[in-house]
Amino acid sequence: MTLVTLTWALSLILNSREVLGMAQDELDTQVGKHWQVDEIDIKNLVYFPAAPLSAPRQAMEDCTVADLHSPAGTCLLVNLWKLHRDPNIWSNPLEFQPERFLKEGASLDVRGKDFEYVPFGSGRRICPGISLALQVLHLTLVRLLHGFEMGI
Repeated sequence: MTLVTLTWALSLILNSREVLGMAQDELDTQVGKHWQVDEIDIKNLVYFPAAPLSAPRQAMEDCTVADLHSPAGTCLLVNLWKLHRDPNIWSNPLEFQPERFLKEGASLDVRGKDFEYVPFGSGRRICPGISLALQVLHLTLVRLLHGFEMGI
């Protein structure tokens, strides 16, 4: 899934010249034009979120949420696509606005503590590759944006 996430991130960025320019300007400002980006630079750079994933859960006991009853044993799935695009949580949720994670979503924890944004799931079944995915996605995307002039 890391490759799929990287592909979508590049596609979205390349289809938005403004976002591409902002990302490259941020890299030039924080890292410099002639510096090779590596792990020590992560703390200075814009964070790109991973793709939304969900794992099925099983109701351990009867449960009622918002007038919907689920008996024990029911397979439950959280619609993360809908959750991550909820207009009650996010302004203009269908627009590609990576800067939202520097403003309204700046304090969100992608490791499953904040249920407004859970791209890796949460709890016992959180994605086991979360740490690797965050490092690989971030460094790969940053190195591509910093090292190459790209466009469609």
